[in-house]
Amino acid sequence: MAEADEKEKERLRLPGKVGNLGILARRISKGEEIEESALRSGRRQRKISRVRRLLCQVAVGKLGYPAAKVARFLGVTTSAVVRASYSEDLPEMGKYS
Repeated sequence: MAEADEKEKERLRLPGKVGNLGILARRISKGEEIEESALRSGRRQRKISRVRRLLCQVAVGKLGYPAAKVARFLGVTTSAVVRASYSEDLPEMGKYS
């Protein structure tokens, strides 16, 4: 129960400064060794999907971006971003938070 409360507080916090999605996408794509254009292409390859999920988790879960804004940036549906951001956290998330 306490873990759920902590996770909810973390997701609802408003960050003091939210960075640019483009900069975040470049940083994550470079760190995970894929092209940024592939990240935004909608391709359904395993590695690209995993990195896209990572971006959603960091942008929505940690930085407080609205899911709709991230969805427009990636060219996917808002539902896909919400599902990705609330799925089990990826271990790589700590590198980009």
